[in-house]
Amino acid sequence: RGEPVLGALAGLLAVGCAVSVSFPDTWRPTALLDFALPALGLVAVTAIVTIAENAITTKERPIGIMWDLMCFLPRAGHPYGPPCYAERVIPELRGRVVGWLETDLLKGKIVDGRDIRTETQRADDELAALGTAQRRKVVLSAHSLGGVLAVSCLFTLGADAKDGLRNVGLLTYGTQLRAFFGRFFPELFGGEVLGVRKSQGPSLWAADPWLKQVNRDQTAPPVVRPGDGPEPTLRELLTQPDGEIAWINLWRRTDYLGFPDDSYDDNDIDRGADEFGPTRYLVKVATHPGYPASAQYMTALRDLARKI
Repeated sequence: RGEPVLGALAGLLAVGCAVSVSFPDTWRPTALLDFALPALGLVAVTAIVTIAENAITTKERPIGIMWDLMCFLPRAGHPYGPPCYAERVIPELRGRVVGWLETDLLKGKIVDGRDIRTETQRADDELAALGTAQRRKVVLSAHSLGGVLAVSCLFTLGADAKDGLRNVGLLTYGTQLRAFFGRFFPELFGGEVLGVRKSQGPSLWAADPWLKQVNRDQTAPPVVRPGDGPEPTLRELLTQPDGEIAWINLWRRTDYLGFPDDSYDDNDIDRGADEFGPTRYLVKVATHPGYPASAQYMTALRDLARKI
């Protein structure tokens, strides 16, 4: 519920600033200000202490998902933000995928460890490795924020592959692609970009903050796009010639940071995962980590290997 709470606090701050600027001094509630200023100071100190205590006593990142959101975009988009990890990860991941897929195409083109291809030949080999059937295949397995990085990598791979990615599959689990990134960065991960249904924000007052979205997904029609847009969606990039989508997302209701990528209703991308951990002496509820230990993970991996 942090998102709606933050929005409410921002609204109150805006109202307070408007009142302080618009009304004369004689109309200002000085008694209320005398109470509010120390209270705001106490709230700020409490927040700083909580973040510092979390950073010192646990291995988690400060303020969790908010830190991920702040660190995703390059500094060209927000120069005063923290360093961006995507600037390094995405090009490296892209290079590894292409390097693996085009290995069989390099026979006779590497002499004494030196690549003798021209830039045009390299581009043609990369396009062939991505867009035509090859012996080698790649399945990107991405957890949580890794789903955002994997999707970004796939879009760079599919920039020139007009017929889609024939040798690449995507397995995501515990992600926030639709619930958070799709709403905060709609031009990068919105419904029209991914080819999935849109999501609305959580509720502040409902017992289940996402219940309204669950009910909405029961009646929302599936996304059907003819493929005539200026750029292919992620769904289109991963759709194979036989019509199957080489993209599977695992999620579970006991995961506080894992959401469906398309819909809470039945669809061809999202699948449920075990809500209890591996069999042990004591029963443990499965939350955000541990997806690879579930039976559904290996099933999804085999299905993707078959599809591509």
